[in-house]
Amino acid sequence: SLNFLPRDIAIVNLMDSSDFIRNSLRNVTETLLWGGIFVSLMTFFFLRTVRASLVIVLTIPFSLIIAFFFMYLRDWTINIISLSSLAVAVGMVVDSTVVVLENIDRLTRRGAGLAEAAIRGAGEMTLAITAGTLTTVAVFVPLVFVSGMSGIFFGQLGGIIAVTLGASLLCALMLTPMLASKLLREDSGVGGGRLGRALYRWSEAAFERVENGYERVLGLGLRHRGFVCLAAFATLCFSLALFPLIGSEFSPDTDSGDLTVNFELAPGTRVEETARICEEIRETGVALIGAENIVNARWRCGDSKFGSSRQGSHIGRTEFKLIPMDKRAFSARDAGRKLLDKLRKRPEFVKTHMTTVNRQMGRFSGAGKPIVVEILGHDLEESRRVAEEIKDLCESVPGAKDASISMDEGRPELLVKVDRLKLATLGLNVADVVGTVRTLFYGKEASDYREGENEYWFFMRLKETRRAELGDILDSEVVLPDGRRVRVDTIAEVAQDLGPLNIERKDQERMVAVEVDYFGRSIGDVASDIQKRIEDEVVLPAGMRVTYGGMVKEQAEAFADLTWLTVLSLVLVYMVMAAQFESLLHPFVIFLALPFAFSGVLLGLFGCGMTFNMFSVIGIILLVGTGVNNGIVLVDTINQTRARGEALTDAVRHGCKLRLRPVLITTLTTICGMLPLAMAGGEGSETWKPMGVTVIGGLTFSMIVTLILVPVLYSLFSRDSAPGVQEGG
Repeated sequence: SLNFLPRDIAIVNLMDSSDFIRNSLRNVTETLLWGGIFVSLMTFFFLRTVRASLVIVLTIPFSLIIAFFFMYLRDWTINIISLSSLAVAVGMVVDSTVVVLENIDRLTRRGAGLAEAAIRGAGEMTLAITAGTLTTVAVFVPLVFVSGMSGIFFGQLGGIIAVTLGASLLCALMLTPMLASKLLREDSGVGGGRLGRALYRWSEAAFERVENGYERVLGLGLRHRGFVCLAAFATLCFSLALFPLIGSEFSPDTDSGDLTVNFELAPGTRVEETARICEEIRETGVALIGAENIVNARWRCGDSKFGSSRQGSHIGRTEFKLIPMDKRAFSARDAGRKLLDKLRKRPEFVKTHMTTVNRQMGRFSGAGKPIVVEILGHDLEESRRVAEEIKDLCESVPGAKDASISMDEGRPELLVKVDRLKLATLGLNVADVVGTVRTLFYGKEASDYREGENEYWFFMRLKETRRAELGDILDSEVVLPDGRRVRVDTIAEVAQDLGPLNIERKDQERMVAVEVDYFGRSIGDVASDIQKRIEDEVVLPAGMRVTYGGMVKEQAEAFADLTWLTVLSLVLVYMVMAAQFESLLHPFVIFLALPFAFSGVLLGLFGCGMTFNMFSVIGIILLVGTGVNNGIVLVDTINQTRARGEALTDAVRHGCKLRLRPVLITTLTTICGMLPLAMAGGEGSETWKPMGVTVIGGLTFSMIVTLILVPVLYSLFSRDSAPGVQEGG
């Protein structure tokens, strides 16, 4: 199809952002499938029958079908965010079904018929699973209303997970009892022949030993409640000590294989020299990174009508496209840092900067340096002096790299200083002189001419021999209103000086920015050290102030939004539980176990070497909804047991033992659903791994604490009487 091209011209695809998008979508799709497989295997491990496992597994496709229908109504596409939302939801959609089915199975083993067990089993757990689902939905619905970059990322996540969980609740209350009454065996028999029945009896005995062991441990904890509370508090304090050791950032670096080296030479450098430097950088990069690791390399420099980045004859950019990350032993950022460290030894570079941001993602995160210190004031010279001081300070901060000042040293230029009094006497103004001098020496587009597909511009100015020296400007003439001419040297002086290439402004104030990159430390730690040292060491003149921009600003705004969202989630979850239990005390008891989920988050992030970012914060918000579900099931069962007349301690022990298995199943299925996210290693996986690690660490720790601490706290705050009589609030 390209036969029309001349033989010496070939078309080469240098950049295709869709490759990264397709690979990321494929990786997330695989993660979603593996999550479903792990959830199914975990369900079978606990239930040990194909029929019961089938009842639970069928909940997944039915819930996802409703989620896809919701996406169709909202006109949402299949993208990384929507697929990741479904991957997060896969482990949670079976929770309600597991609780209902386990209760049905328990009733059938006690001799109830399938139909009766299905009705009673679903009815007994309706309140608990409804409250549990609503607490999680209450957490995700506010995400739809988050603004800014966080809203772009998490608007779909909140909507999809909320709808999927709502669908799973409907399946648990209607589909699961129907399927259980049709698929389960009336006599609770187990298929698989003699071997299958033997394995079932052996595993059932093993589970019963675990339940009996848990009951003994819980009894020991109830007898030593003070020690349990003290040990829990000590564990919380130990985990909180890890908080300063975990860095923070807006979003994890994504290795798409894109590496761009931006540089600036001295202002006024000819474009031919800049092009030569670009080619040298390309050759150095190929030799340093290895030709086998590079798909293509290209460069550009000079002025262009296209592109939004800074341009000029002294500005250049060299870009490398590396092979996929799973085929190389180093990251694009590591390769870029080695190349940049080598280039910075050369004296001709005034500014250097590298980015590893895919152009598609660059639309959200920007292509500049992530840390920007903005000095605002009217006096540019004073602002530049302060900027130089801050730049020197930043270069001494560990992890800060490539500090530079946005205001250039200046480009050589000629200043025409006119005598305004003489101009007024002659009937001229400054615009007349400026327009004449600019036309004579710089030029002016007078007209254009088109011939076929070719277009020509007519540019009018003096001959080169008439504009070669400084005296030529003084000898030029300006036309007066009456037609006479006057020489420039009679009304103005001409001097040579350095002038700024551009003057930046923010909030209608002049601004000079110090831009800083980071490497080897998290952006949050580097930015925090820079801010502290500026406050302690830099004295600002009167009328000057310092603000912060770049990704530091985005991170602060996102964390502020997510913090308020977390507070709102806590309030909504508490309100839902208070409405369910008709008590203010029982939700408070369940809430006391939530900080220990945060302990698991800290241990997980620290152990995996990850940072706090908006994805790990979303994982914490998710834990607010899911972390209380186990406590709701335990407290609701204890209340039902006490309502039948059992004493407080006996009700706590028997109720918790009764719900141990569903608590384990629901927690482990959610963990299994998150496990592929935490272990993913393909392109785009860096984004979602912190969320997976956060949820797995938090749920694991929360489950252990909930099984012991919540019953102990319940017994501490409750009196030995039927719930709701004397403890209603």
